[in-house]
Amino acid sequence: MGYKLSQWTPLVRLQAATALLATAGVLSAVIPLSVPAAVGGRALLALPAVIASALIRGKRIWPSRAGPRLLPALCGVLLAIHWMAYFHSVRVSSVAIATLTLFTFPVMTALVEPLLFRESYRAHSIANALLVLVGVLLVSEVWEAEHAALVGVGWGLLSAFVFTTRNLLSRALVRQNEDEQIMSIQLLVVTVLLAPPLISAEWYAFGVGDWLALLALGVAATGIGHLFLLTTLGKMGAASASIGFSLNPVYASLYALLFLEEIPSIWVTGGGLCILAAVIHETVKAGKEGRSSGEPSPGSPAATGESGGC
Repeated sequence: MGYKLSQWTPLVRLQAATALLATAGVLSAVIPLSVPAAVGGRALLALPAVIASALIRGKRIWPSRAGPRLLPALCGVLLAIHWMAYFHSVRVSSVAIATLTLFTFPVMTALVEPLLFRESYRAHSIANALLVLVGVLLVSEVWEAEHAALVGVGWGLLSAFVFTTRNLLSRALVRQNEDEQIMSIQLLVVTVLLAPPLISAEWYAFGVGDWLALLALGVAATGIGHLFLLTTLGKMGAASASIGFSLNPVYASLYALLFLEEIPSIWVTGGGLCILAAVIHETVKAGKEGRSSGEPSPGSPAATGESGGC
């Protein structure tokens, strides 16, 4: 019985991490701050949580040896853009549309990576890209007169593209540094970069509920979720972790239904199923190839050192 329980523990922890990270969309929708200020507040509150995560796990907070600082700083700038684009998508459309379009990033990674590393394209990646395209067209409902969904899809795809770029740049950093070191530097860059809108925000109008939502976004959705995910990756395969993490849009849509009364249309639901099917298939195929080569699958949390897209 104990052996079976130990087998289930990483899976339970992964789903806890996924469920926490998926709250970011709903929380960003209810916090009464501009998008830059909300992202700055998230980074500011997440930073001590990530430092605490490092201390709990006995990891270094800052690199012990001299190394390049430009690349981590650039990844921090990209993280700020990624989060702001995602929050914009949530606010102009819905949590479901924003999260589903963001989670096209594994397929984007599979398409962009061969260009950067001069590798041949895989047939399944092309097929999955076409399925994602169908899903995005359904989610955007381009045939409707209302363009809010289309604008949301645009911001979501921008978020996914920036996230993909950041992940590919982060892979070299992950090989040389602890994940908490990378994340701490990037959160510090986001905080400094967005300090002006954060300082000028109308904090006097903040109520208790608003403070709780901001704390949940920074500490729970980012810091604790990050800790749970990190402590899971070493005990699960990269492909298994990525497939489990693909439930993030499902959790996010459920939260939006419960707390924001957002009901996805049949087209958004159908498009979401197309996107999730493509992402899971791409992850499974990449995971098999990763096991044979000893490398984690592209776009997976193990490959990118990222706590999650949202």
